Amino acid sequence: MNFMVGQSGGPTAVINSSLAGVYETARSSGAVRVLGMKYGIEGLLKGQVADLDRLFDNDLAIELLKRTPSSFLGSCRYKLPAPVAGDEVYETLFELFRRYEIDAVLYIGGNDSMDTIAKLSAYGQATGSPIRFVGVPKTIDNDLLCTDHTPGFGSAAKYIATIMKEVIRDADAYDLRSVTVAEIMGRHAGWLAGAASLAKGDDCDGPDLILLPEVPFDAKLFLRRVDRLQKQKANVVIAASEGVKDRQGRFLCDLAGDDAPLDAFGHKAMLSGTSRYLAGLIQSELGCKSRAIELSTLQRCAGHLASRTDISEAYRVGGAAVRAALEGRTGCMAALRRLDDQPYLCDTELVEIGQVANREKTVPLEWIEPDGMHVNAAFEAYARPLIQGELPPIFVNGVPRHIRLGAPREKNDRRPGGRNILPPGRLFALYLPQGHVAALGRFGDDHLLVQPLAQLGHVADDPHQPPALGQALQGVDGLFQAVRVQAAEALVHEQGVHLHPAGILLHHVGQPQRQCQRRLKGLPTGQ
Repeated sequence: MNFMVGQSGGPTAVINSSLAGVYETARSSGAVRVLGMKYGIEGLLKGQVADLDRLFDNDLAIELLKRTPSSFLGSCRYKLPAPVAGDEVYETLFELFRRYEIDAVLYIGGNDSMDTIAKLSAYGQATGSPIRFVGVPKTIDNDLLCTDHTPGFGSAAKYIATIMKEVIRDADAYDLRSVTVAEIMGRHAGWLAGAASLAKGDDCDGPDLILLPEVPFDAKLFLRRVDRLQKQKANVVIAASEGVKDRQGRFLCDLAGDDAPLDAFGHKAMLSGTSRYLAGLIQSELGCKSRAIELSTLQRCAGHLASRTDISEAYRVGGAAVRAALEGRTGCMAALRRLDDQPYLCDTELVEIGQVANREKTVPLEWIEPDGMHVNAAFEAYARPLIQGELPPIFVNGVPRHIRLGAPREKNDRRPGGRNILPPGRLFALYLPQGHVAALGRFGDDHLLVQPLAQLGHVADDPHQPPALGQALQGVDGLFQAVRVQAAEALVHEQGVHLHPAGILLHHVGQPQRQCQRRLKGLPTGQ
């Protein structure tokens, strides 16, 4: 069976994890070929196709893909016409599917991308095509129906909560009367703005007000609340959705003078100016210092602060979409179904695409405070589990390493001096003081695969409680010899892996397991 996958719409921090889930599940299920659309349906119409088997031919590529934000294959905002038999666009697409012998098409995206899957599926059924079309959900806006939440939302929510907490710390630095207004994405649904409430904890009160698109903006009521808050505290912090409208249905950003063009789906290409409007209103009416902050695109591609829960679930819906296609399903979307909150449990299911495409899910009014200017405990109970856990990037030269389409592949001999410390295929481990292991890995012919402790599937994820060396190396056949740490550091940094500086790199030299165990007992524990 041959698969083709594309990415569409706004990028997220975890959309590539869904791509990884699609690819690995397809290959493990016996797929003959997995192709990618470059720049979505629009790129496919131009004949832009990538062979994913060539791009993801080692484990390191997949691990980097999971940690790389934005859309690896490229994206688009292309609206397909109505699915009418004989339409030139559909004839071109289905001819391309036939040329590449595609059996299933998977499309990763939000509302408009599900519209694409709905139309392709309808056209295929009308023309008797056997190709299966399945949607994979993705959007930081969290506004897709028929799924508990969408991959991408949890990571964006984690970033927003973290940044709002830091903004609040910054605002408290001076004993001055001031108001800070942070503008957060969300055109018609306030899920992201509501996520600012997750900044609240024992060490932070969270934002004072949260404005959502679900509640019409009342300027007089808003100013009274801000004035009252300022009599109680010097610094007020407000989170506002970019899509807040007044009672006449006008975007506040339009009142700030911004007039953005429309995209192919009839949406404003960019909403910006809500925070500037509110800050100006406060300044002019209350006469206090105010400032506007726009989180803008930073909140959707902060891969360094992605939620591990989100990464995992993004991967899972990708795999579920592949399995749906293998079972002969078409015209459907893989969705997330929450099973429990304590502890949080979530599974996947399939929903009909017609129930999802071109429809929006907003924040329930019962999750919003009566005055419309904050969310309540029910929202937190829903959103808090989605931001749990971290999957740290692989750092090189102090910044995260990403994978990108068309980038040259790195070689194992790219270190100062150009000579491999260890030959290809050799296993290695990083040995730390107190007999603990920080990482295990393997040198490939042209790459270095490293699994830091938090990524080892057979040990605990808590880096503060690492396993004993012998435990972490269970099942590894052979003796490990120490390599001086300075040389090891030179290699691992050049190859894109950040390891603890106070360690000894151990490498495999081929002796039997019993010799390995004896040697491990005699290793030093404090260098």
